Amino acid sequence: ERYISRSSWGEINFENVRSEISQGLSLLKQLNELPFETLTDSVVDRILPSSQNFIQVLNEIDSYKVTTGNPIAQRDNIESKLKNIYQGLFE
Repeated sequence: ERYISRSSWGEINFENVRSEISQGLSLLKQLNELPFETLTDSVVDRILPSSQNFIQVLNEIDSYKVTTGNPIAQRDNIESKLKNIYQGLFE
């Protein structure tokens, strides 16, 4: 929920990417359970960058503030990034 809305954001929220956030976090939790030492380097090399990019966008949401610049444009940019990275995460 903390990635979707906060009282400090007022009416602005990330509801448009709720399913991507939820499913992405669920996948990352599942990946965390994998025995990475049994995976080939090529598999790990595909998984890690997408996972790291997804986490980076979640960190952007975490540090999002409505008091700087154009908050709606910033939110839309973060949502767009998240959707693109989410696609890569599941590929």
